[in-house]
Amino acid sequence: MKTVVLHPEAEAELLGAAEFYESRSPGLGLRFLTEVERGLSAVAEAPDRSPRMKGDVRRWYWRSRR
Repeated sequence: MKTVVLHPEAEAELLGAAEFYESRSPGLGLRFLTEVERGLSAVAEAPDRSPRMKGDVRRWYWRSRR
C-alpha cells in the first residue's frame, strides 16, 4: 500500500471544510472526513486506478455507494 501525503495547505483546507460542515449540521463534518478518508484509502490501495494529474499527484473521483 502506498502512502498518501496531503500538502499542508490542502490539509488545512480540508479541516476548514470539515469545521464548516460541522457548524451547519452536527455530525456532517465527521461524515465529510470519513468520505475523504475513504477516497484516500482507495488511492493508497490501488493508485493506478486513479488518473495521474502531474508527477505523482493523482485524482480520485468519488462514487456514491448508493
